[in-house]
Amino acid sequence: EKKDQDLNKHQQVVKYDSPGHSSVLHKYLDLLEHIHESIEFSAANSKRKKEVIKIQTVNHLQEALKLKYDEHLFWST
Repeated sequence: EKKDQDLNKHQQVVKYDSPGHSSVLHKYLDLLEHIHESIEFSAANSKRKKEVIKIQTVNHLQEALKLKYDEHLFWST
């Protein structure tokens, strides 16, 4: 709730891996395990020769992480 208010009212976002904020992986030690449990792995596509990794949508993953950790996690490239 507080994080929603900070984001919506004050346009405030906590940026991890910046001075004063450690990596989110240090804060939530089981984060990668939780993400891995949320992803369905399947066999490689014979035409593409690549492993297929499926999640329902990124939004579903973000919602699952918000429920477990009460954090809004955003990825950027």
